[in-house]
Amino acid sequence: MEKNISALNQQNKTNTSARSAELWDINQLAGYLGVCLRTARSLVERGVIPVIKVGRKIQRFRKESVDEALAKLELKPRYDRISRGGKL
Repeated sequence: MEKNISALNQQNKTNTSARSAELWDINQLAGYLGVCLRTARSLVERGVIPVIKVGRKIQRFRKESVDEALAKLELKPRYDRISRGGKL
């Protein structure tokens, strides 16, 4: 019984690592971001989204890297309404 459980745990670890290493193409990236293909390409060209180059023309993207890049772009408020004299 314990051997079966450890075998299942090992199998789950390999499945999880395979999913995390999944690479997207530009169409999948655009779909994930909810933007058109042209906008996705522009974000890549400007260096906003990290890219993995496979060969001369093939580009791939990792979900984790995309999420990290987007988190860096997130704007935080510089001040709130109260500090500007606003009412609650």
